[in-house]
Amino acid sequence: MIAPIWKAKAAYEACEPPYPWDEMINAHLGQGYCVSTTEYFICARPVVKDAPECELIDPNFEFPLQHCNAWFVYMAAGNALASLWTVQPLDLPWVIYYRLDSYCLRVFSNERIRRLSHGQRIKTKTTT
Repeated sequence: MIAPIWKAKAAYEACEPPYPWDEMINAHLGQGYCVSTTEYFICARPVVKDAPECELIDPNFEFPLQHCNAWFVYMAAGNALASLWTVQPLDLPWVIYYRLDSYCLRVFSNERIRRLSHGQRIKTKTTT
């Protein structure tokens, strides 16, 4: 069985990313968080929910922590979303992720992630 981190790396490199895998991981280790287990892999950092998309998706852009109100999940694999709220070092009200299949940002509340982790389906809001 392939570990979630290696599945994430393969998916990341398959989409012609703007940053090499090592640079993206190092940026998150410096100003975000990476959690890797046999069940899931999450690479995320605290951001400002209403920031411009170019700042959200740039792993090297650092937001002042006192202004952050969301997690930007840069890469995830395995049972990551259901596990996200249990491993967050900061309890921020929003979660944002970028769908590679639709190339749009998705935003949903942390409360919805908590409900998802208990088996309830969530609806996401697409931002433009």
